[in-house]
Amino acid sequence: MAHFSVGVNNDDTQQLLKSAFDQSQFARSENLSLVETSNITDLHSADKSKRLCHASISLNNASNAQIRYQLEPRDDGKFLLTFEAE
Repeated sequence: MAHFSVGVNNDDTQQLLKSAFDQSQFARSENLSLVETSNITDLHSADKSKRLCHASISLNNASNAQIRYQLEPRDDGKFLLTFEAE
């Protein structure tokens, strides 16, 4: 099992999620940015090397969304973050 230095609910993970969202093609084309992440929960994944999470996000246009995201450790010590709206 991989060791995660990026936790589900720590500042580094929230900053990583904000950066990934804000730089996404969707957010840039719609002029959106992530303002706050809350209600973060760790979901159980069959693949123990990955961390699957659920969170609520607040956007700069006053809307809220539910997202699911995954953190996967890479060989270079970094993480691949993927996310989708629910």
